[in-house]
Amino acid sequence: MIPQSFTNVESETPTVMFSVLNATSIVNQARLIANLIREKGYEVEFKEVISIADSNKPSVHGLLWFSLATAAHLTHAVPTFIMSKKPRIAYVTIEGLPKSGSTMYSNLNKISYVTVSKFVAKMLHKCKFRVVDVVHHAVDKKMCETAIKRSERIRKQLDEKFKDRVRIIYVGRNDPRKGLKHLRFALEYIPDEVKSQFVLLMKTNESAKKIFKGCKNVVFLEEFGSSSYVDTLSLMAANDYLIFPSLCEGFGLPVLEANAVGIPAIHSWFEPLSEFSSQDYNFVFEYEDTKMVECKIGQFWVFHDYDPGKLAEMIMFAVDVRKNSESEYREYCEKASKVREMYDYHNVYPRLLKYINVF
Repeated sequence: MIPQSFTNVESETPTVMFSVLNATSIVNQARLIANLIREKGYEVEFKEVISIADSNKPSVHGLLWFSLATAAHLTHAVPTFIMSKKPRIAYVTIEGLPKSGSTMYSNLNKISYVTVSKFVAKMLHKCKFRVVDVVHHAVDKKMCETAIKRSERIRKQLDEKFKDRVRIIYVGRNDPRKGLKHLRFALEYIPDEVKSQFVLLMKTNESAKKIFKGCKNVVFLEEFGSSSYVDTLSLMAANDYLIFPSLCEGFGLPVLEANAVGIPAIHSWFEPLSEFSSQDYNFVFEYEDTKMVECKIGQFWVFHDYDPGKLAEMIMFAVDVRKNSESEYREYCEKASKVREMYDYHNVYPRLLKYINVF
């Protein structure tokens, strides 16, 4: 369920109705979009399903859906989208191709879409969906600055606990596309003398503990999704690197978030990460091949498979830079932090809101 703090009582002020998929990263981005809408002088009303009757209310100015581009998640939006005369758009992500069997007779091609990445746009074009624009995700510059300040206390605690070991953090769920098994295999390639120089902090699901059983330099934190957004950003900022071993993404928000709080990320170089990441300040390596993996929820994931040995090499390189080249490391951090301004939601999301006539 969307938190109650998202909801507003009906008002005579022009209102944007907003239907949001209940997933952590999407909800966090929805808050930024809602903030910008309110800053423009509109109310925001969150609805699980936006009905035609909702659309017809005189106070309703526009309609916005933010979801996964599959029949299971968007079919409910089709009748309202087709019949409403209000400004409306669907802002969508997907990690691969929608299943043709679930989209062929769904009328999803009657909706107009703004996608979170060029990769998503490419996937939807293959299904003949009507993609009108690409708008990347964003960060809140002020929230990132707050997180950096708060991270100082956390960093001191981590310094006391782990001394001079390099700290690499993973933040995310444990599911097949997130590449945690690849990360586990990568650790096996790393010599013990290098492992002793770093610690891998895992903010993920309880189920991931089985994957890393026996790994002495892996420490589990509280579960993913159990902290506030700013607290998670503060935790990122208190570490030296973010590791993002993912094989498949619609966007890849943790990489952008880590850079926005001033730390480099370690990840494979594939779409859509390559759309907003940079080889100038992130530690990246090439993938080897793509393959389709069936997902139960209406799509075929596009996996960008890579050799875990390459991930291991990049981890060792990053550890070496942090341990032996302070000036070089600080330069990476400084370059990464520039995305904080570039991707602030005030600079990114006006392009999305123009589709619902919020200027």
